[in-house]
Amino acid sequence: MAAWRSWAALRLCATVVLLDMVVCKGFVEDLDESFKENRNDDIWLVDFYAPWCGHCKKLEPIWNEVGLEMKSIGSPVKVGKMDATSYSSIASEFGVRGYPTIKLRFLGGLKIGVWPFFISEIKRGLGI
Repeated sequence: MAAWRSWAALRLCATVVLLDMVVCKGFVEDLDESFKENRNDDIWLVDFYAPWCGHCKKLEPIWNEVGLEMKSIGSPVKVGKMDATSYSSIASEFGVRGYPTIKLRFLGGLKIGVWPFFISEIKRGLGI
């Protein structure tokens, strides 16, 4: 009986962790080459990352929080992430020279670079 309870508790914990990961990541769009055509329609906050980058891996949970917060406050800003090594032409177009790089893109094409290590300032500036 005790073994069954331990197993049930473990399954419950695993379910909660997986659900948390899915919900948080659900608000950060994984961008691909279609972003090139669709980016003019919305305001985007995009994290350009490399899968092997240690700083990028540390930023990921924070970036998921940003996506969740933006969605929860009803912000018109869409939050995305793009593997800059797979979509290097788009990353180059945005002036990405290192990882991670965060860019804010307004309607009409205005691009603003954001220094990647000041995520708390980004959140504060957006009222999060």
